[in-house]
This record gives sequence, structure tokens and C-alpha cells, in this order.
Amino acid sequence: MSQGTTTEELSSLATVTSSKLRTPPWKRRWFVILPFLLILLLFVIISIAPGLFAKHDPIYTELGQRLQPPGFVDPNGLTYIWGTDDLGRDIFSRVIHGARVSLIVAVSAVLVSGILGGILGMLAGFYRGVIGTVIMRLADILLSIPFLLLAILTVAVLGPDLINLVIVLGIVRWPRYARVAYSATLATVNRDFVKASEALGARSGRLLFRHILPELIPPLLVVATLEVGLMILFEASLSFIGLGVQPPDPSWGSMMATGRNYVASAWWIATFPGIAIFLIVLSINMIGDDVRDRLDPKNKRR
Repeated sequence: MSQGTTTEELSSLATVTSSKLRTPPWKRRWFVILPFLLILLLFVIISIAPGLFAKHDPIYTELGQRLQPPGFVDPNGLTYIWGTDDLGRDIFSRVIHGARVSLIVAVSAVLVSGILGGILGMLAGFYRGVIGTVIMRLADILLSIPFLLLAILTVAVLGPDLINLVIVLGIVRWPRYARVAYSATLATVNRDFVKASEALGARSGRLLFRHILPELIPPLLVVATLEVGLMILFEASLSFIGLGVQPPDPSWGSMMATGRNYVASAWWIATFPGIAIFLIVLSINMIGDDVRDRLDPKNKRR
């Protein structure tokens, strides 16, 4: 360092360096999240309008062209870019239409479990006592039961169906939201603005939905963003063992279940839906981590 460096220059340099060090990670990595946002946006567009991308009927069978490799061209000049499955159905079209099923189930299940768990957790934290104990112990019981066992029992009672699948996933995952809502409610109920509103005669309903619920939305939103990817995996797992979306409707899990019998001779049947699951779950998890960092109060105080 030159001897001509002044005290003011050193102070300015230290301030700039300190400012860079204090910059939250989520402000410096937007370019890392951008590719995952684009991937997720692509899947959303595909799920909304699969007909724009898939030119073949996903459930049309043609046994004469079964197990054809990627790039196969039939006598009519139609190309099957990802090949065909054991019934001659187009893999690409089935993966495209399967995106709609997976996203609908995942988003619907997150809404069901989030609303149910959020309300129950809020009630448990607000009233406490017997009500809080019963709700939280029920949540502990559900969390102690293995997911597949609980899902199998529920589907056996309700039957395998798209709506029942959403109900199953909602029942299985609401305890996680309930725990987050319970903790956030306990932290909020003793804050000054809630106590002041209660002292002014506000009823329980107003306290819950006007003052406490808005404080629960950010942490519940973080959980929801992370749960969407998990719901896609759960839906694929249930479809893989035959308890999810039923044939002939396309589902990534059922496609992988079919492809496991042809791994050596027709690798493309299981590979392409597996890649689709990997990409969308990875993208959602990365975006969920970014949302968590953005909503973290510790980052906001820096």
C-alpha cells in the first residue's frame, strides 16, 4: 500500500468492502435462479397447453410400432422423437400430458394441506389448552406413520382416483404446515398489536384472521414452495405402484413403472419421464430456497 493513501480513502474502501460482505446471498444469485425459473415456466406452459407441443394422441395405441427407439418415423411420415412404449404410444406426448397431471395434483395437494394445516395450527397456537394439545398430538401421530402405508390405507378406502390422490396427499402433509403455523401463532399472539386489539374488545375471529393470519402467510408460503416438488415425487411414487393416476391417462410415475420392465431393451420409456421429474423438482426446490432467503427476516435486517 502506498504511503500516500489517506485515512479517508481507507475508510471509504472499508465501507465498500463491508457493504459487499453484508449483501444477502439471494441478492447476488438472481442469475443462478433464472434458468430454473425458465424451466418451471416452460413446464407450466406445457401443462396449460400440451396440444401446442404434443402432436400425437397420448393414449392412442399402435401395437405394430411398439418399443420403437427415439427418432422413429412411421409409414405415414410421423416422427416419434422420444420413441414409443410397449403399446406403441408416443413417449413425448405422454410426458407432455403427464406434466399437467403432476402439476395439478401437486398444486391442489399443497393448497389442501396448506389451508388445512395452517388453520389447525393457528387454532392450536391461539387457543392452546385442550384444543392445541389434541391438534398437535394428532399431527405427531400422522407424522409417525410411514407415508406409503398411510397412502395405501387411504387409497384402499377411497379408491384410486385423481381427486382421491389429492385428498391423500393433503391428509398426509398437513401436519408440517400445522407445526409452522403453531409456532408462528405462539410468537404472534403475544405481540403488542395483538394485545392492543384484544384490549379494545376485538373478538377471536378478528384477532385470528385480521392480525394473526397475515403473519403466518410468509412462513407457510416458504413451506408451500418447498412442498410442491415433494408432492410431485409423492404423486409419481403412488402412480409407480399403481395407486395414483390410473391408465390409460399419462403419468410420469406409471410411465417409469412400465419402463422398468424394458430398461435393457427400451431405456427411453423410463428415462425421459425420469428426466422430467428431475428437472421440475430441482427447479422448484431451487426457487423455494430463494423464496425462503428472500422472506427470511434475518436477511431483511442486513
